[in-house]
Amino acid sequence: MEVKVIGVRFRKGGKTYNFGANNEIYRIGDGVICETDRGVEYGKVVVPNRVIDDAKLPAPLKNALRKATDKDTKQYEKNVEDKPKIIEKTKELVKKNELTMEVIDGGYTFDRQKILIYFIAPGKVDFRQLVKDLASELKNRIELRQVYEKNNEVQILGSYGSCGRPCCCTLYKVPEGKVTNKILKQQGLAYNQQKLSGPCGKMQCCLRYEAEYYAETAAIMPKVGTVIKTPDGEGKVVDNNALKRTVEVLFEQREGDVTKLYTFIDLGLEDIKVPQDAVNEAITDADEDLPIPSDDEE
Repeated sequence: MEVKVIGVRFRKGGKTYNFGANNEIYRIGDGVICETDRGVEYGKVVVPNRVIDDAKLPAPLKNALRKATDKDTKQYEKNVEDKPKIIEKTKELVKKNELTMEVIDGGYTFDRQKILIYFIAPGKVDFRQLVKDLASELKNRIELRQVYEKNNEVQILGSYGSCGRPCCCTLYKVPEGKVTNKILKQQGLAYNQQKLSGPCGKMQCCLRYEAEYYAETAAIMPKVGTVIKTPDGEGKVVDNNALKRTVEVLFEQREGDVTKLYTFIDLGLEDIKVPQDAVNEAITDADEDLPIPSDDEE
């Protein structure tokens, strides 16, 4: 069944979440009120109304509650304005209570019915007195949430990858499975923990996101050393590029060897359809290889 959905972000550079349009027409930049795991939140529409097969959406799909009013926008701006004060007060009380924890984020839920505080700590923390102190100072319900992994901290605070763009995990759903040596090999990469790690210390998510593309491309791309037919006759493959979708071919001639570069279109490869089962099998095969350890696993 087809449903009308919109894409919503709750912070700049954050993930895009799908919500049902609920018979409303939304445009990019519109404010919208949605029910989330954090409670009622104010977000911005980044993808306007579109129709999608509900089988492709994670279940259950929640509907957007309503378009944001001017009053909603002012309340959201007030929440953003108060955020630094909440974090500062929390840090002050953490120090007063001599707790071993680091506050990384905090603020009101949209309706100001609750204050959420995120922190990291080396172990369990008895923060009962801290909650009482915060409730007394801030006159609100307090909920503290411990972040256990570095990548969760990156998702909450946001960060940039070596490519200069926001980390994939802050924009998209974190991919399932780990990055293995075979996945790196499919992408023509050599294992280098320093170059291929994200801010969280684990292998960059993009390596996993792109695994399907490389598996599909590898299935149609001629291997180095094989002899193939080209518009200029038969030649031996000496190099290929999965991203540029090109193949370099060597022709042995009396007057000297010559290499030529061909695109997949030149070689009639672009129109080849690789069965999804074959792509899945290639990724599964790569998954069965030993995963590359992160810094904290070594």
